[in-house]
Amino acid sequence: MKDNDKTVDFVILKHVPAELIPGTTATVEVEYNMVGAKKASISASLMRKGPNTQISSTGDAAKPGQNTMKLMLPVPGDAPREAVYIVVTLTPEGASWEDRLAEDRTYQTKMAGMRMRRE
Repeated sequence: MKDNDKTVDFVILKHVPAELIPGTTATVEVEYNMVGAKKASISASLMRKGPNTQISSTGDAAKPGQNTMKLMLPVPGDAPREAVYIVVTLTPEGASWEDRLAEDRTYQTKMAGMRMRRE
């Protein structure tokens, strides 16, 4: 990390499973830096790629400064067997995702039984 990273809000996906198994919980590891709010949360969401609709989500309170966090993202048993992605946000307390301080996403995950397509 560069020195100026200590003064910038960010959230980075450090690890997501390559394959998501319906009916289980996926561990999502993030690194973040929170300086732009006194209180904020980190949220992870499993999303349908085409319509950008949420399948499931989880979150936890963020601590000030630079930290890592593991979030347990539920993968519902009836999750669609189609293209998905995972998005994480750092959002101030009481704000909506549109007012997020930082965001990261990955398309490098898939539902079990699906083939990964090249983007």
